[in-house]
Amino acid sequence: MKISFDMANLVEALDLVSIVPPKSNGAQGYLFVVKDGKCSIYSRDTACVARSQFTLRDSDGDGSFVYPAEYIGALKFLASTSDTCEFEATQEEEKFTVRYRASSGAKAERGSYDPKLFEIIDQDLNEAEESSVFLPGVLREAIAQAKPFLAAKDNTDEACKGVQVLDASKPEYAKGDGYLFVSDGTRVIYFRSSAFLGKNLDIHSQHLSQLVNFLGRTDDAITLRKGKHMTFAVDKNGNTFGWPKHSKGHPKFGYYSTSKEQFVLTMPKVRIMNALQHIRSELDKDNEKIKISFDPERRTLLFELSAGSAKVEGIPIQITVKQGDPTPWSFSINNAHFLDLVNSIKGHEVELRVCVVPAGGDRRADMAMFRTIETFNLDASGKVVIEPTEAFECQVTRYVSSRA
Repeated sequence: MKISFDMANLVEALDLVSIVPPKSNGAQGYLFVVKDGKCSIYSRDTACVARSQFTLRDSDGDGSFVYPAEYIGALKFLASTSDTCEFEATQEEEKFTVRYRASSGAKAERGSYDPKLFEIIDQDLNEAEESSVFLPGVLREAIAQAKPFLAAKDNTDEACKGVQVLDASKPEYAKGDGYLFVSDGTRVIYFRSSAFLGKNLDIHSQHLSQLVNFLGRTDDAITLRKGKHMTFAVDKNGNTFGWPKHSKGHPKFGYYSTSKEQFVLTMPKVRIMNALQHIRSELDKDNEKIKISFDPERRTLLFELSAGSAKVEGIPIQITVKQGDPTPWSFSINNAHFLDLVNSIKGHEVELRVCVVPAGGDRRADMAMFRTIETFNLDASGKVVIEPTEAFECQVTRYVSSRA
């Protein structure tokens, strides 16, 4: 079979489908399927699958062939010198061959594989039920905010390695409708957006970068289709990324009331970030444990370090006490986790909310729960905007405890 096409269209399609580099124990290649004047390219690894589509200039009929994955990168260099290109795929008994000839004169011939060895996703995709429609920009921003709160350890509960967007379809998640929710077991982030109401999504962290990559290649809404074993994200052009269903989610959604917090402290973001980065530079490589202290008389927060022979007193941060009694407190915290609590805040001011929980039960000492809450508007592209017109209100809550 023969097909001809614009090089720019091929390169764009290859860039998208390459978010899933083909990996298997056998033949490794990109499957090209020609039908009705369009070409679909498929790539899959052991877990995920991608499909991209582009329009042809000409073809001598429908069919399929495989281009070896090892050499696919060479095609991308042709776009700068070639306007068009032609592929020819042939079969002689059990021998498969694919050739190209570009308008610049570049050409090549490669041994190929039997396309019957490669699966396509069309039937699974067609049978999958449409579930939710997401704006890529807003979803991409929410995932970027949530990634630092994902569990990193291999022995952590699988529920703590996933990103969930919740709706009211399950009673245990009903109060979380409109939230993207991530927790590593000790820390939590809640990204609530009006753009997420009535929608649901779940994905394991190991596939997250590929989804973000896919979202970054379209400005149009993407539709989620949920099949028996996989979830597919599809754009208006039929480009697709599919990933296996995350087998385990969090058992329920919970969000403790702001009425439980005894202290609300505000400070410039630049000051607290500077203080946290200063104390981090004083820490040993494998240590993240520091102390945070509140001095109500001086109205300051202070980060300190005491490890072995090292004793470091950090930069005092002048704060405004919006709520709280004149009782000093001090707790051990994880410096890296506290950085995540404030680093992604978009405004110039940090509002730190603190709930002190008295000792009791299996806890011999008081514990503190620290939280930041910020609200802003995102447009469809995921950019922060001042005017709420044609924008989506978003509220991000980040939480960490002194035991984390």
